[in-house]
Amino acid sequence: MSIPEKFKARFDNMLDAALEGGIALVECRQRVGGPNKYVISIVVNDANGDYELIPIAAMLNPDSEEIDNLIPPGEGEGVIEEAYDSPA
Repeated sequence: MSIPEKFKARFDNMLDAALEGGIALVECRQRVGGPNKYVISIVVNDANGDYELIPIAAMLNPDSEEIDNLIPPGEGEGVIEEAYDSPA
């Protein structure tokens, strides 16, 4: 299993934004209803002082089964086939 390039690019964008102080944790509504999500977003500022928030990663709820249902690479029978660490 290989991590797709588009996810690697998003990860790199997030790291670059973090180094420049341009990320935020925001609460987002879902278009189709359901509970609000907490999302890591890149903050893009323009020359007019306006900004845009670009959601890039949803946070997992530590009080739900979301995290319990995930098996990290190397745990149990999982084997790390590829881990991605930004070249930055």
